[in-house]
Amino acid sequence: MGRIEKLYQKVKNAPASTKFTDLIKLAESVGLVKKKSKGGGHIYIYKLPETKLLLNFQRISGGQAKKYQVYQLLDAIDEYSLLRED
Repeated sequence: MGRIEKLYQKVKNAPASTKFTDLIKLAESVGLVKKKSKGGGHIYIYKLPETKLLLNFQRISGGQAKKYQVYQLLDAIDEYSLLRED
């Protein structure tokens, strides 16, 4: 199991306690590209190249990721088959 798959499993097994940094790391590891930041750098918008997929990520108190945004990323990874070996 590669490092990306390990991170994916960690996030999938505990979406409610996912750290924001882990969410961003996973998004970038599977090919999403940071498009821009909004709201003074509090909202991060990521795009999957060659698709219309846009996901926004926000940090909440304690450095956690918003749970629904974690699920959106996990769904996108599954839908677009984004897991690949390191």
